[in-house]
Amino acid sequence: MNRSLFTALVAAAAVALLGLLLRRMAGGARDDTTGPPLLEPGDDSPDYDEEPDDGEVIGVTSDGWQFVPDGRLVRLVRPADAEGAWSGDDGGSPRVRIGETLSPGDFTGARVKRGAENTWRVEALGRDGEFQPFTFESAEAANAALEMLERRDIVRLARDEEGRPLPPSAEAFDEARRRHEETERELAMPGDEEPGDGPG
Repeated sequence: MNRSLFTALVAAAAVALLGLLLRRMAGGARDDTTGPPLLEPGDDSPDYDEEPDDGEVIGVTSDGWQFVPDGRLVRLVRPADAEGAWSGDDGGSPRVRIGETLSPGDFTGARVKRGAENTWRVEALGRDGEFQPFTFESAEAANAALEMLERRDIVRLARDEEGRPLPPSAEAFDEARRRHEETERELAMPGDEEPGDGPG
């Protein structure tokens, strides 16, 4: 495994453990048993020419996902168990759950915006203008995640004829969020049709 990725994973695990302890003191941690498959340390990870800055701050979302730099990519990872970051018989190596991998150009715009109940969000627009929110407990964590995405050109703005960046308008973000929320509401509604009543 890439040494700098392992160092970043260890740092992310320590941040997650601290976050879980603080959340328990504030009233309990969430129980999230769903997610992508588990990967063990030592799984092959590609090498990249550009090494991440070891001094980068890792943003941790409200549900425990960490933005971890890996060369020009950013990986979303979280501890595999609900209690903390450490498990297994391999001398204390972290077991992690690997989620989405973000690559250069994945987003055409992103911003930090205040969310509900004292949270902050990184609101990103995908290649086709789809809305992708990431919720954080603090503005500092949200800004750290956004800076990480911008530094690796994962947020790639369109440019005008003279090469000047053209960030998406507030209206473009609001419309994308409206479509996203409408889709979520439709998916949450119970179906009216009985199985087998659909077309075909």
